[in-house]
Amino acid sequence: MITLDELKNRLMKEYDLHPSKSVPHFSSSVMVKVSQLMLENPEKVQEIEEYVGKGEEFRLYFSDKTYMRKLIQMHNDDIDGFYRILRKEELFLNTCLQTFGLKNAIIQLDPDTLLNNLEDQLDDSDEENEDI
Repeated sequence: MITLDELKNRLMKEYDLHPSKSVPHFSSSVMVKVSQLMLENPEKVQEIEEYVGKGEEFRLYFSDKTYMRKLIQMHNDDIDGFYRILRKEELFLNTCLQTFGLKNAIIQLDPDTLLNNLEDQLDDSDEENEDI
Protein backbone atom coordinates (compact mmCIF):
# COMPACT_ATOMS: atom_id res chain seq x y z
CA MET A 1 0.00 0.00 0.00
CA ILE A 2 1.28 3.45 -0.91
CA THR A 3 1.44 6.14 1.73
CA LEU A 4 -0.04 9.60 1.29
CA ASP A 5 3.41 11.21 1.28
CA GLU A 6 4.63 8.83 -1.43
CA LEU A 7 1.55 9.59 -3.52
CA LYS A 8 2.04 13.35 -3.10
CA ASN A 9 5.71 13.05 -4.08
CA ARG A 10 4.85 11.01 -7.18
CA LEU A 11 2.19 13.49 -8.28
CA MET A 12 4.48 16.45 -7.66
CA LYS A 13 7.18 14.83 -9.77
CA GLU A 14 4.77 13.71 -12.53
CA TYR A 15 3.15 17.14 -12.89
CA ASP A 16 6.27 19.17 -12.05
CA LEU A 17 4.60 20.71 -9.02
CA HIS A 18 6.40 22.53 -6.26
CA PRO A 19 5.39 22.76 -2.63
CA SER A 20 3.45 25.93 -2.00
CA LYS A 21 4.09 28.26 0.85
CA SER A 22 1.19 28.39 3.23
CA VAL A 23 0.40 31.83 4.52
CA PRO A 24 -1.91 31.67 7.52
CA HIS A 25 -3.18 35.23 7.10
CA PHE A 26 -3.12 37.87 4.41
CA SER A 27 -1.28 41.01 5.22
CA SER A 28 -3.59 43.76 6.35
CA SER A 29 -2.65 45.85 3.30
CA VAL A 30 -3.96 43.16 0.93
CA MET A 31 -7.19 42.84 2.87
CA VAL A 32 -7.60 46.63 2.93
CA LYS A 33 -7.07 46.71 -0.85
CA VAL A 34 -9.61 43.94 -1.46
CA SER A 35 -12.14 45.61 0.82
CA GLN A 36 -11.62 48.96 -0.88
CA LEU A 37 -12.04 47.45 -4.36
CA MET A 38 -15.21 45.70 -3.22
CA LEU A 39 -16.61 48.98 -1.87
CA GLU A 40 -15.72 50.78 -5.11
CA ASN A 41 -17.42 48.11 -7.25
CA PRO A 42 -20.66 47.15 -5.48
CA GLU A 43 -22.42 46.15 -8.72
CA LYS A 44 -19.65 43.69 -9.61
CA VAL A 45 -19.58 42.32 -6.06
CA GLN A 46 -23.37 41.85 -6.18
CA GLU A 47 -23.06 40.06 -9.51
CA ILE A 48 -20.40 37.70 -8.13
CA GLU A 49 -22.45 37.09 -4.98
CA GLU A 50 -25.55 36.20 -7.01
CA TYR A 51 -23.58 33.91 -9.31
CA VAL A 52 -21.91 32.04 -6.44
CA GLY A 53 -24.97 32.00 -4.16
CA LYS A 54 -27.43 30.62 -6.71
CA GLY A 55 -30.33 31.84 -4.60
CA GLU A 56 -28.73 31.22 -1.20
CA GLU A 57 -27.84 34.21 0.99
CA PHE A 58 -24.54 32.62 2.08
CA ARG A 59 -22.87 35.97 2.91
CA LEU A 60 -25.29 36.53 5.81
CA TYR A 61 -23.52 33.74 7.70
CA PHE A 62 -20.47 35.98 7.93
CA SER A 63 -22.12 39.32 8.67
CA ASP A 64 -25.28 38.74 10.74
CA LYS A 65 -25.00 37.52 14.36
CA THR A 66 -28.06 35.28 14.12
CA TYR A 67 -26.71 33.61 11.00
CA MET A 68 -23.24 33.30 12.54
CA ARG A 69 -24.79 31.33 15.38
CA LYS A 70 -26.63 29.18 12.83
CA LEU A 71 -23.37 28.50 10.98
CA ILE A 72 -21.63 27.46 14.20
CA GLN A 73 -24.55 25.14 15.02
CA MET A 74 -24.60 23.88 11.45
CA HIS A 75 -21.05 22.61 11.97
CA ASN A 76 -22.50 20.17 14.52
CA ASP A 77 -25.90 19.42 12.97
CA ASP A 78 -25.45 19.74 9.20
CA ILE A 79 -21.80 19.33 8.24
CA ASP A 80 -22.63 19.24 4.51
CA GLY A 81 -24.50 22.54 4.80
CA PHE A 82 -21.65 24.04 6.81
CA TYR A 83 -19.08 23.15 4.15
CA ARG A 84 -21.41 24.31 1.36
CA ILE A 85 -21.55 27.77 2.95
CA LEU A 86 -17.82 27.77 3.65
CA ARG A 87 -16.91 26.82 0.07
CA LYS A 88 -19.32 29.39 -1.39
CA GLU A 89 -17.62 32.09 0.69
CA GLU A 90 -14.20 30.91 -0.53
CA LEU A 91 -15.40 30.92 -4.13
CA PHE A 92 -16.88 34.38 -3.68
CA LEU A 93 -13.70 35.82 -2.15
CA ASN A 94 -11.41 34.19 -4.70
CA THR A 95 -13.61 35.35 -7.58
CA CYS A 96 -13.42 38.89 -6.20
CA LEU A 97 -9.63 38.62 -5.99
CA GLN A 98 -9.41 37.45 -9.60
CA THR A 99 -11.94 40.01 -10.85
CA PHE A 100 -10.08 42.90 -9.23
CA GLY A 101 -6.69 41.79 -10.55
CA LEU A 102 -5.23 40.24 -7.40
CA LYS A 103 -4.37 37.01 -9.16
CA ASN A 104 -1.38 36.06 -7.04
CA ALA A 105 -3.47 35.09 -4.01
CA ILE A 106 -5.97 32.37 -3.15
CA ILE A 107 -8.08 32.31 -0.03
CA GLN A 108 -8.70 29.01 1.69
CA LEU A 109 -10.72 29.23 4.89
CA ASP A 110 -9.73 26.96 7.73
CA PRO A 111 -12.93 25.69 9.39
CA ASP A 112 -11.48 25.57 12.89
CA THR A 113 -10.00 29.06 12.71
CA LEU A 114 -13.21 30.38 11.16
CA LEU A 115 -15.37 28.87 13.91
CA ASN A 116 -13.07 30.27 16.61
CA ASN A 117 -13.17 33.72 15.02
CA LEU A 118 -16.95 33.66 14.70
CA GLU A 119 -17.31 32.59 18.34
CA ASP A 120 -14.90 35.36 19.41
CA GLN A 121 -16.88 37.93 17.43
CA LEU A 122 -20.11 36.78 19.03
CA ASP A 123 -18.53 36.80 22.50
CA ASP A 124 -17.18 40.32 21.94
CA SER A 125 -20.57 41.59 20.73
CA ASP A 126 -22.31 39.91 23.68
CA GLU A 127 -19.90 41.66 26.09
CA GLU A 128 -20.56 45.01 24.38
CA ASN A 129 -24.31 44.48 24.81
CA GLU A 130 -23.83 43.73 28.52
CA ASP A 131 -22.07 47.08 28.96
CA ILE A 132 -25.10 48.99 27.63
